[in-house]
Amino acid sequence: MTKDILPKDAVGGHTAIVPTLIELIAPEGFSYTSIARSMTEGTKYAFNSDCWIGREAMGNIDDDRMELLTGIASPQGSLAAEREAALRKEPDKDDLYLDATIQRFEFCFELAWKLMKAVLSYEGLEVSSPRASIREGWKQGLVQEVEAWLDMLEKRNLSARTYNEQMAQVIYAAVKGTYFAMLATFDEDVAARLKVMQEVFR
Repeated sequence: MTKDILPKDAVGGHTAIVPTLIELIAPEGFSYTSIARSMTEGTKYAFNSDCWIGREAMGNIDDDRMELLTGIASPQGSLAAEREAALRKEPDKDDLYLDATIQRFEFCFELAWKLMKAVLSYEGLEVSSPRASIREGWKQGLVQEVEAWLDMLEKRNLSARTYNEQMAQVIYAAVKGTYFAMLATFDEDVAARLKVMQEVFR
């Protein structure tokens, strides 16, 4: 067993250990349930109670500290594979699948607004909250649909504070219908913006 059995750009955390081991040693067709995906699938994000890491950046959960991992991989398309993984079916009631999708949405939104804040800070504009980041990001052309982003912020706050089955279904429908496309567009726009920055300072 060598490191070559995993995709070279896979990102992993403690929740990915068990599913990864199962994929490597279990008989073909073995069925199991896990809150995280196996690293053999080329996972893009990982986190624990303190920190998060992606292919392009890492940072702290509880504050705004973040560091771009330049030279690791391009930010462009970092959400492109998530639709197939997270939105390929309708969740059943009380399904772990629904909870995992909501959790991934919360994480992706957190990553998005902190990346927005970091880009604005790099350009000399200081903001201190998700709402301020979204409004200033809209003014600077980072996002196009400010009200939709503020609605996504409200849904993130609701899911984090007062989670219930009915609300989860509403948020899931919004993720599938609108939020995923918004996050993917933001991902692509920031990638293009960073590419321009890299060209300027090359």
